[in-house]
Amino acid sequence: MSLLALYAICAFCVLLGFAALLMQKIYIDPQTNMPTSVEVPALGRIKTNYPALVFVCLGIALSYVAFDKFHTNKELWVITGGLEIKSDRPELVDGGINWSDGDIVLVPHDLVSSTIQENGRFELSVLVESGLMIEDKFDAIQFTGHPLVFGHINLNDSEIENSGNHTRAYRFPVELAQQLYPEEDKK
Repeated sequence: MSLLALYAICAFCVLLGFAALLMQKIYIDPQTNMPTSVEVPALGRIKTNYPALVFVCLGIALSYVAFDKFHTNKELWVITGGLEIKSDRPELVDGGINWSDGDIVLVPHDLVSSTIQENGRFELSVLVESGLMIEDKFDAIQFTGHPLVFGHINLNDSEIENSGNHTRAYRFPVELAQQLYPEEDKK
């Protein structure tokens, strides 16, 4: 969801809540036959229209979340690399591997834009808090979801091909599933 759409929803909730407050109905408590009221720390005791207050509070809370999420001081990091098979049995890879059949993710998981080409070249783009290195926020990269291969590299112990200000390029050796589970190879 875009930032503009999120702010539009927040503004709509706040406006709807204020409109409902202006056209307020007073709700009567069935037990006491008195108007219901709420104690608000900054405003004191107010007679309430609960749905209107919910809309106002929801709009304010959503706008705070949107502002906090999209306006924190974050920097874009780009991680690139190439997936390569680490195998002593190349015959298990008849005709090559379409790498784009798998997924590449950062660990711990975060919202990341990722692409994998058929030839194994990949790119990950992620926002990291200003002042942190990519290795401070993430432990590893995993290649999963492919029926033939699996890979995992630790960002602190891996082989960096190239390192820039907000970029990293990694060699990413992966293992064949048959090497990980040799008993299935015998079936």
